[in-house]
Amino acid sequence: MPPATRPGPNLGYAILMTMTFLGIQVVCGSLVSLAIALMHGKASTTAAATPIVTLVANSLAFATILAWGASANRESWRASLPGAPLGASSTAAVILSTVGLGAVLSEAGNLFTMILPIPESIMAIMRSILNNADHPALSAILVVVFAPITEEILFRGLILRGLLSRMRAPAAIGTSALLFALVHANPWQFIGPLALGVLFGWWYVRTRSLIPCILGHAVNNALALACRHSPIDIPGLTGHTEQPVHQPWAITLGGAILLLVTLWWFHRATPPATPLEPPAPDQPPLLA
Repeated sequence: MPPATRPGPNLGYAILMTMTFLGIQVVCGSLVSLAIALMHGKASTTAAATPIVTLVANSLAFATILAWGASANRESWRASLPGAPLGASSTAAVILSTVGLGAVLSEAGNLFTMILPIPESIMAIMRSILNNADHPALSAILVVVFAPITEEILFRGLILRGLLSRMRAPAAIGTSALLFALVHANPWQFIGPLALGVLFGWWYVRTRSLIPCILGHAVNNALALACRHSPIDIPGLTGHTEQPVHQPWAITLGGAILLLVTLWWFHRATPPATPLEPPAPDQPPLLA
């Protein structure tokens, strides 16, 4: 009897997949930007082309890693796709938890930026993602729909699922969250993805479904877009100043309270899923 295999990548493969995912994005994005520049001139490589470059690069990276994971584990790529839907109560808890954590992370980002200011080159890239006037609909779809679906399938559906069969849940959640944060590739987008990755990982462990992870990811990205384009000027929260300032303390405190309450709410609304157990070792043949 051949030895049983465990679903999903081990730690080494998880790190290699993450680095490959990032590498394909960088290389493919650079090549697509160069091709656009050669065809239409340098102006086309600015913010107007960013959504197209992102779509092509991320699609290729996502398809490559998903196919690699399915082949390595001899399973259908569908094994990494979303599971059962949520009930109304747990859905509400997911949305409100994301809002609460977003408020806390907003102030954490303000504090980090005060300590380590964002270079203008990085700021320009972040602006082009959230504030693209040439392709607003495509930019919104990429940020709110495409990124949550593809990234959650990879980091929770493939990587976390594999790690859970090899290590305890806290270690698996922390490892997948760290890789998720590292793939954002700059210090100013590390704390937020790390915290979100822990939250999404906990949701996945509780439900064995990607639905809460994708929903929370989409809500978080939609909030970032809404804050960037909000007509209401809230210092430290909406996008009306490039200088880091503290947001009103009531927003941070309210977000923390909302997060704690809704984490308890989600815990009550979702009975824990059956843990993934490592495959049993091969048994010797029975004597006749």
